[in-house]
Amino acid sequence: MVKKSLIQSAIKGIFNRNTSHPDVWDLNPDTGDKMPFQWFRLSEPREHYLTAQGALKVAESHHNGVKVLHTGSRKTTDKMIFAENLYNPVSGKRSISFFDCDPVMHMIIVYM
Repeated sequence: MVKKSLIQSAIKGIFNRNTSHPDVWDLNPDTGDKMPFQWFRLSEPREHYLTAQGALKVAESHHNGVKVLHTGSRKTTDKMIFAENLYNPVSGKRSISFFDCDPVMHMIIVYM
C-alpha cells in the first residue's frame, strides 16, 4: 500500500506579517488562490476550553462579516509547526491544518 502525503494534497498558502498590525498575517496573492481566508490574526487564547485543549495561540479570520476561521494552535514535535482542527459549519466536516512558522522571513505557510 502506498502512503499518501498530506502535504502534497494540501491547499497551501503563504502569509506575510502585516507591517502596520504585527498580529495580522496577510495572504501572498501569488500563493493561495484556493485558501478560504485572505488574512488571519494570531492572539492569546481567552476562552478556557481552548487553553484546556492545549492551545498556545488562536487563529481567527472574517470574510464579509462572517467568521471563517477560529481555531486554537497546538504544539507539534517540531517547535515551529503548529496544528489546528478546523470545522466547516456549512459542510459539517472536520479537517486539520498546519501552520509552519518562519520567524526569520516573517512568514507562515498554512497547509489545509
